[in-house]
Amino acid sequence: DGATNNSKDCVISKPSVLIRQDNACQTHTGGIVWETAYLLACYLITKNSHEGGTICKNRKPLGKTLEVGSGCGMLGLVVAASGLCKKVVMTETKDVMPNLITNVKYNTSSSNSLLFCSSNEVSARQLRWDAYKDDIKECQSGKTDDGSCSSNNHDLDPHSFDTIIGTDVIFSTKLIRPLLKTLRKMSNDDTNIYLCVQVRCADSHELLFKKAPKYGFVCVDRTEDLNAYPSCSFGLELECKLLHLVRTKKKAQESENLKGK
Repeated sequence: DGATNNSKDCVISKPSVLIRQDNACQTHTGGIVWETAYLLACYLITKNSHEGGTICKNRKPLGKTLEVGSGCGMLGLVVAASGLCKKVVMTETKDVMPNLITNVKYNTSSSNSLLFCSSNEVSARQLRWDAYKDDIKECQSGKTDDGSCSSNNHDLDPHSFDTIIGTDVIFSTKLIRPLLKTLRKMSNDDTNIYLCVQVRCADSHELLFKKAPKYGFVCVDRTEDLNAYPSCSFGLELECKLLHLVRTKKKAQESENLKGK
C-alpha cells in the first residue's frame, strides 16, 4: 500500500508498484522477483528513512542511480517510488528487456491510479556487461533499437552515477570480469555500489573479491549491517550477503569506517 502525509518535504516510504513476472521463461533468470530484490529495497529505504518511515523528497540521498541486472524491475521501481533517487536507470540484456519495459511503462503511466513513479525519473536501457561500450554508444546516439523506453541519450553516460545497485548478479565466473568492467565504466570516485546476493556459486563469489581490487574497487561484506534493521532480518535467515563496493582511490578507508555502522 502507498500513502503520503501532509508534508511538502517528506513521503511515507511505503510506495506501491505493480510487477508482472514472466514465470514461464526458460532462457534467463530475469523473469521473476528474487528475495534479494526485496531485501536490498528494504535496506536502502530503511537506511535512508527518518524516524516514522519518512524520506525527504528534496534530499534524494541515492542521487542518479543505475541498476544492473534489473530483471522485472521491482527494486529499481521501488527505490524510485520511495523518493530516494533523482533518476533510476534500470538495465538488462535484450531477452529480458520486453518484460522490464512493460513494468516500467505501467508504473509510470498517467492512467495508473496508484502512480508513485514519474516517467522523467525512471527509464529502462539495454546494458550488456560484455558489450557495454556498444550499448552506451547506442544510447548516446539517440537510437532505441533495443526497445528502451527512454528518449534521454544521457541515461548511460559513463561515470555519471552516484549509486549503483544490483541483486543476484554474482552467479557465473565468466561474468565477474565483465560485471566489474561495467561497474568501473559507470562509476566515479564517489559512487557507492550495493550488491545483494545469495551465494549461488561460491567460485563466483570468491572471484569477485579476488578481482575487485584489480579493477580499482574495494569490496566489503556488510551483511552484519542488516542486524541494525529489523525489516531486513529475513535476509540473514536466507543467508543473503550485502556487499559494498567503492573506488579504491580515496574511498577505501571510508568503506572500512562505515562497516558495521
